[in-house]
Amino acid sequence: MNLFWSTRSLTEAREDHLTEFFAAALAHVPSFRQAYADLVDALETMGAEDFRGQLQRYLELPLDGLVYVRRAWLASGDVVTSNPMYVRPPEREHFLWSDFFSLLVPGEHVLVDWLREGFELLGFTSPNPTVGELTLRPEGGTRGAMEDFAKLWGRVKTGSARLGWTVQSGSTIQLYLIRHPTSPVAQVFISPESRGDFLVRFTPFDEGRLEDIRSPVASAAATLPHATTVKVTTGNWQAKKVKVVDVRAPRHAVLGLDETTVEELELRLLRFVEPLVRAVSVAGDGTTP
Repeated sequence: MNLFWSTRSLTEAREDHLTEFFAAALAHVPSFRQAYADLVDALETMGAEDFRGQLQRYLELPLDGLVYVRRAWLASGDVVTSNPMYVRPPEREHFLWSDFFSLLVPGEHVLVDWLREGFELLGFTSPNPTVGELTLRPEGGTRGAMEDFAKLWGRVKTGSARLGWTVQSGSTIQLYLIRHPTSPVAQVFISPESRGDFLVRFTPFDEGRLEDIRSPVASAAATLPHATTVKVTTGNWQAKKVKVVDVRAPRHAVLGLDETTVEELELRLLRFVEPLVRAVSVAGDGTTP
């Protein structure tokens, strides 16, 4: 019997329950403890991002270091003063539970086996670097392919948040960027599922400023290493038809056709999306970050 999974339903504090079992494995399984230490120690320590004021309070305690872990990415809130005690991945504000899945080696200890099975059931697994079928109407195995792909958005989410956007997830594999304080764009919609293309759609607050969006986006698209099309078309916004700017690129060109790693896929997504988003992330003085 898996005590981790069978006792999970006995508490509403699910995150604390997971943390206690994780701590137990660290305490009682030397090989897991060493793998965890190697992962954390290999990372450069940086100043923390404060999500709810909680991290700053922890950093004021006499700690050797602070690692913050969540089930899913969360944009940063107020910046905590640079503190060498805060440890995070180089390209993200905090760790995800899935970052530790590869450390849970089967057969090392019953605690590790329980946690690994629990991580699998909760979806805290590493993404598959082989991109499967992407569809907005998943059936059978395609659901797993979509959930795997959704885990690849981490660097795009972080980069977009740093440019001033609020990031929201759409239908599993889609992203929405909204509420930029100074951009003429009301919403950026990003989807890898559009007739075999990657689609990045820019919806303006004011159609009168459409050219202020199309022109810098077209300039940014021209710098990308693969063929793209930039087109003014019609889309839906707040229950009405509006003019939008669409950027399309073949999905295989963005992701590549060769075998690759998760890190390379995340970087390819970032290299495609970030120049386009940066082009419309206009600051109050008319410059882009």
